[in-house]
This record gives sequence, C-alpha cells and structure tokens, in this order.
Amino acid sequence: MARNRQNLNIIYISDRMRETLRPIASCALTAVVAPMGYGKTTAVRWFLAEQAKAGAVVLQASIYSDNRSIFWKSVQKAFAAAGLTVLEGYDCPADASDAALLLEDLCAALGGKTPYGFRTEPYVMDGVRTKKLVIEPTEAAFVRQMYEMYADPQVSLHDITKKLTADGMRTYHGRPLSRATLSVILRNPIYVMADLDIYEFYKSQGTDIYNDAADFAGTNGCYYYQGKGNTEDKHKHLQGQTLVLAPHEGFIPSELWLKCRKKLLASHTYQPARKARNTWMAGKIKCGKCGYALMSAHSNGILYLRCTVHADSKACPGCGCVKLHELEAVVYGAMVKKLKDFKTLTGRNKAAKISPKLTAKRLELAQVESEIEKLLDTLTGASPVLLSYANSKIEELDARRQSIANEIAKLSADAVPMEKMESISGYLDDWENVSFEDKRQVVDALITVIRATNEKVEIEWKI
Repeated sequence: MARNRQNLNIIYISDRMRETLRPIASCALTAVVAPMGYGKTTAVRWFLAEQAKAGAVVLQASIYSDNRSIFWKSVQKAFAAAGLTVLEGYDCPADASDAALLLEDLCAALGGKTPYGFRTEPYVMDGVRTKKLVIEPTEAAFVRQMYEMYADPQVSLHDITKKLTADGMRTYHGRPLSRATLSVILRNPIYVMADLDIYEFYKSQGTDIYNDAADFAGTNGCYYYQGKGNTEDKHKHLQGQTLVLAPHEGFIPSELWLKCRKKLLASHTYQPARKARNTWMAGKIKCGKCGYALMSAHSNGILYLRCTVHADSKACPGCGCVKLHELEAVVYGAMVKKLKDFKTLTGRNKAAKISPKLTAKRLELAQVESEIEKLLDTLTGASPVLLSYANSKIEELDARRQSIANEIAKLSADAVPMEKMESISGYLDDWENVSFEDKRQVVDALITVIRATNEKVEIEWKI
C-alpha cells in the first residue's frame, strides 16, 4: 500500500504572522529583523506574492554592494522585469534636482495621482522621452479660487469646501472636496510661483533648501519632501524638511500662497465654520506659553481669554489672567505705534511697485547668510588656526549682513502701497466708529499672530 507523501514545499503562514505582515502594504518603508534562518525572506516573498495576486506591481531588487552604479542597474532590471520601462535611459539621480525630474515620471508610470490642477504630457529632455506637469485650466481655476477665498480672514476651510462642492467641483475619482484635501492643496508649494519670498519663508522655518536663492525666479513650483530621518508631520513641521525647485511652472503668486500658508501655519488645529463675535483679534490670538489658540470665557460680566490646551488637559501651564478688553487696548496701541512711521509716507499717489533694488538686496542677504552657514559647518573638529580664521570671517560677514538688513528695512518701508497705509491710518484714527469687520481686516493686514500671557504680549508683524 502506497504511503501518502507530504509536500514539503507548502509554506505555512500563521494568522499572527499574516497580521504582522499586513501593515507593509501601507508603509513607505518596513524593516524585517530576525536572526538568520528564521524565515524572513520566505515570509516577505509570500506576502509580496499575495499582493501580486491582488493586482499590485511588485518590484524586487537585491542590494549586496554600496556601489551606486551596481545598485542602479539592479533597480533598472527590477523595473524591466515588471514590464516598466520608465527607468530606461536614466542615470542614477545625482542630486535632489535630478530626483525631482525622475519623480514625475515614476508617479505617472506607477499610477500615482497627478496633483490636482495639473496633467502630464510627454516631452523629450536630453534625448530621453519623459513626461512633465502642465497646468490643467479647469482644475487650476478651482485651485486659484481656493487660495483667493482662504486669503480672506473671515473664510474657513468649511466655507470653501461647501462653496466649491456646490459649484460642481470634484477631486480624485469624482469625490467632493474635503477639508483634509483642501488643507493639503493650500500647503503644497507645487502650485506656487516660487520667488525670493518663498525661499526666505522656508529658510526662516528651518527647511533645507537644495537650490540657491538666485534660482527662485518666480516661475517654477517646488517639490517638498520629508527630510531624511525626520519623523515629524511635514505639513505642520517645516524644520528639517527638504525643498527643491520643480521643473514645471507654478500658477499661484507667491504673495497669495504665503498669505494662505501662514494662516494655516498659525492654526494648530482645523477650526469648524464659525464667525468671530467677541473680538476683532479672533484667529490671531495664541497662548504665549504653548502657541495654541486662546478661547473666551465669561466671569462676573468680564470677558477673559483662556488657553485651550490648559482648559482641556492642563498640558500647558496656561496664559494666566488675560482680560480681553485690556489685551485689545494693548494691541490697538501697538498698531498705532507701528504705523506711526508710515504716516510720513506722503506724496505718492500710486502703489509702489516692487523695487529691483530691494530684490537685489534680499538676494545679497540670502547669499551672505548662506556663506555664514557654510563657515559654521566647517568649525566642527577644526584646528585652532582654522577656527581663528573662520571666526574672523564670520564676524566680517555678520557685520555685512546687519548692514544689508538695515538697507532692506528702509527699502521695505518705501515699497508699502501708500493707499493701503492711508486707509489703515484712517481706520486707526477713528477706531471707535469702525465696523467690527473692518477692524478685523486692519488686524489681518498688519499682524500675523499675537502671543499673549498675563505678563507680556508679543506681536509678529506683517510689515
């Protein structure tokens, strides 16, 4: 009688192991760690085979060398084995700019979403057939409307999604616009016509910028990546992330883009649709301790401001006793004082255009700051002689930086449109009779954020 022979090639994957492997499909990177012979390769190959059965494109490449050329050939072979020819003719990207060009082609070839407002079209670059992003007029019109609406301090994300959905706008797969999708679009520098203002904004936030300041000519959009080793949310934490100019053209002016981006940056949480009632400073006031919003509270007929974090969880020590009417008086006085210097700007009937001299000085300042940063990077482990030279050079550059900054401050004052300053000055002179909404417009024109405690008030100005 013949014996039943067991099939020794059958792979058994336990339910526990299946659950352990399942998150691989939704993670950008997964490291499988176990001693030799524990079945790492077998388990991963089984999981990838199951994904392939479900229609996923699986690419497998073995890396046994740190040689870039050998690594790139193995990646090209893996793509070719999967029927993808997108890497043919491409050299291994040598820098972030090359990677940005390749990224667009990979997204198109692997079925990634083209950013809303753009479409792809084929073109040839250096003899290589590839694709590039071009503006899609209908979608771009909706994107412009998003930015123009959100620039109004009275308009919330909810207001925009409600309006555009009613107007028939749909995003990917015919879905109505959500607040989460809208927020991502408003934060994405892929749409901006990146000029020196964009460079300075990201530089001030601690973002690593690949391109030189001179490359920000006000035409191209930007790609924004999560920095190497950075685990923070790149949309909320800009420090340590990476920005590189993209090959396509943007279509949102930098001034409009920055106004929306700073409005989002000032808010730690998405606010529901609600209009200001208690103060014309609404949306600007933050706790001076933790940076989160302050909320109003009544006590014995007096309106106070309380830290939302302190009220919810006591995770913040709180801003102390801040009376609303007293804070309004302090902020009003600060606005009057800030605008006092501008009242001497008379004799100009037209709004000043951006001064070429101001642009040149800002570019010069960015270059000097870049030189200082490079010198600081050389100080680690430097000899006493090199340290002495570097310190002397840094002092020289810092004096130059201060001089340029002073010139920029003077030129910036001259660049402010006279009509705008006269209008704001008029409102401040007759503050008691100005409407609530006009007061909010004045505050939005002058102030980015107000950080308050019972001990001090710090105001971040737009001028």
